[in-house]
Amino acid sequence: MSDTIFLKTFKENFEQYKSKRIVIYGLSYGTKIILENFQDYNICGLMDGYRTDGSMYGKKILSYQEVIEFKTELIIVVARPNITELIRNRIAAFCKKNGISLFSADGKLLNIEVVKLNNEYFSISREVLQNKIDSYDIVSFDIFDTLLMRKTLQPKDIFSLVEKQAIKEKNIRCEFEKNRILAEQNLLATFIPNFLQIYNELQFMTGISDDEKKYLMDTELQIESQMLIPRKEMIKVFEYAKSKNKMIYLISDMYHSSECIENWLENAGVSGYNELMISNEYSTSKGQNLFGIFLRKVKNKKVLHIGDSEPFDVMAANRNGIENFRILSSYDMLQISAYKEILYQIEDLTGRLQVGYFISRIFNSPFALFESEGKGKIQAGKDIGYIYMAPIVADFMLWFVKKIKNKKNARVLFSARDGYLIDKLYGILRMQEPLKILPEGLYFLTSRVLCISASLFDENDILWSLNNAFSGTPEELLKKRYFLEEEEIENFDSNTYSSLPQYILAHKKAILAKSAEVRERYMEYIRKFRLNGADELLFFDFVSTGTCQLCLSKLLKAELKGYYFYRFNTTDIAKQRLSIEAPYTSEGILAANSLLLECILTSFVPTIKGFDSSGKPVYLEERRTEEELCYIKDVQDGIEEYFEDFVRFQDIDELDSKDISLGEIFLKFITPQYSDIGNYIFKTYIIDDEFHNENLHVSNIYQY
Repeated sequence: MSDTIFLKTFKENFEQYKSKRIVIYGLSYGTKIILENFQDYNICGLMDGYRTDGSMYGKKILSYQEVIEFKTELIIVVARPNITELIRNRIAAFCKKNGISLFSADGKLLNIEVVKLNNEYFSISREVLQNKIDSYDIVSFDIFDTLLMRKTLQPKDIFSLVEKQAIKEKNIRCEFEKNRILAEQNLLATFIPNFLQIYNELQFMTGISDDEKKYLMDTELQIESQMLIPRKEMIKVFEYAKSKNKMIYLISDMYHSSECIENWLENAGVSGYNELMISNEYSTSKGQNLFGIFLRKVKNKKVLHIGDSEPFDVMAANRNGIENFRILSSYDMLQISAYKEILYQIEDLTGRLQVGYFISRIFNSPFALFESEGKGKIQAGKDIGYIYMAPIVADFMLWFVKKIKNKKNARVLFSARDGYLIDKLYGILRMQEPLKILPEGLYFLTSRVLCISASLFDENDILWSLNNAFSGTPEELLKKRYFLEEEEIENFDSNTYSSLPQYILAHKKAILAKSAEVRERYMEYIRKFRLNGADELLFFDFVSTGTCQLCLSKLLKAELKGYYFYRFNTTDIAKQRLSIEAPYTSEGILAANSLLLECILTSFVPTIKGFDSSGKPVYLEERRTEEELCYIKDVQDGIEEYFEDFVRFQDIDELDSKDISLGEIFLKFITPQYSDIGNYIFKTYIIDDEFHNENLHVSNIYQY
């Protein structure tokens, strides 16, 4: 849309509100031209997702409290349509609570009604179940999706993984997933089969050899074992029943042997039950006569059965006169939660696995939706990393390696500090046998402060560097960006200097001398890596306009190829000419919430400012607390754990880049409309942006 049409549309829609107290949400170019062209409007200030102070375009950036104090009557969101919807979700409750109308820039009145999910299951807690147990002599538990669960969306995903591995390792092409399901169904029509009987039927159907059958059986057992995890809160319920001296039976419709299942239970910490009853060993299921056999064992005792299946743990138990208590599987919980929209976004096995990992963590507890309004409740930093942030990081890594594989003469520079975790994950990929086609990567010390300081050769370079915004006094700018000492700095006097550039250039000699010193020491560091003209230099940065890449290209006298999560728009012609690719755009959720990841991907040392005379790095002051650094470590551990899960069953080299689809949705789920995050550091984290000399409130988005 042209500026003329944008401004015409804005005037047509908001002329009638010009005297009302207006706040603009967004600091984009659109906001700039609105303020320039509608100075007669009563615009009290601006809002932003992360900034709550300072000013932009001559208007104050307001906190939520200041918006209230100004008695704001309407907020106009100036952003692209999908970002407008994200912002609407973010501040709808705030607007509703304070009687503020919310509009998009095209004049649409946005809905601020907050829809709260409700379901009778939201009243189920562990205490409720344990109180129920107190009234019974015997407690029986279902096993799968009750005491144990798989890290998959549905059980059939195990078969998909077996098929994928069988093709890759043994070239066994028998349409395994489809025929494995069909073989079991064929036998269930006449009897309750065990694992070997199912595979015998599969062999009969497909003609696979004895060796292939054994390989497939072993692979299924291996993947099943790797994917099984305990439902920890249900293990506590089991232990509670034991502590109350209840007789405990475990009853399952399952083709595996009791010996196999006992091993899985023992690995999950489940022991001390009275008996394990498996359908294939009794030749009957819960839907047939397994509960009847169970009742004959316990005679006239008062029994409570606990399980997840409506037809088999509830209805079949009822038919046998057994009291029961239904807890939901993670998949069933997903369907009644605030996250259910993700089910309609899945396109392939990769997506199914990503959702499986998500629900196995957020709904590991069947009581996770207790008094929740459908939202997940998260406390630990490791869970924040695994559940919300890791999927988009994994998606990026998939895109990234597909871009750079087979570049044999390339070297990848993972820029400090945002490349710290990405470098670690890249190392995990390079250790995989099929991915030795990936070029060497190295963690490369750099920063905007260092790069600019080292690349000032003349007056034009100094003037260019002033295009990068700085919040502070002219004297502070000379100290913090050009590293001048107190005695080298003249006080700024507006009577003497008519502009900031004139004042800065008055210090040109000192600035260029300092730059030469910084540059020589930086080049000594760079020379250690033996970067030569034969190398294709690939440069990773998280989100940027390209400042570091441009300056390094100048210092190295070589073109760098950039790969970022997201590239900020810039009016700088030199930066526009840089070769940079990124999978995410300004229209996406990543762009709107990038600071949530920026403060996590980072290293555990401060921003580098240069090197001392002995070649050791010199860092700016560390502003993060020990508590904040521990939080970052926890979140990174969660991301790394997820990534190892992600690549365990994925041949990254074969995946299509279309698989980048769900990461932004999981990142969106971190907001209050979807999740209740109780981590104090998450809610209070502030990024100290030394380059721009300002603070950014990372979780300002989480206030409402």
